[in-house]
Amino acid sequence: MALSAWIVAYDIHADGVRQRCLLALRAESEGYQKSVFEIQGQRDALLALLDHLSNELDIKDSLFAARTLPYQNAWQLGTGFCTPKRDLLVIT
Repeated sequence: MALSAWIVAYDIHADGVRQRCLLALRAESEGYQKSVFEIQGQRDALLALLDHLSNELDIKDSLFAARTLPYQNAWQLGTGFCTPKRDLLVIT
């Protein structure tokens, strides 16, 4: 199965849940900034991770994932960290 690039973001209110999501997403990400992550992986693996994380979310929390299109160019605004392996959009 082919790898795809994903952008994953969250807005989580509880400190403990936010910390667990942060650590889980950082372990899988190639680049991140605060609560936005770039993840390269297979769709099924990402869906399993998101399903696992969503079990801890409260009704007021949100978890968002979007697959980036492979034929689109990425660009960066500002001077934040950028993944050296390939382009990544980082807004600072």
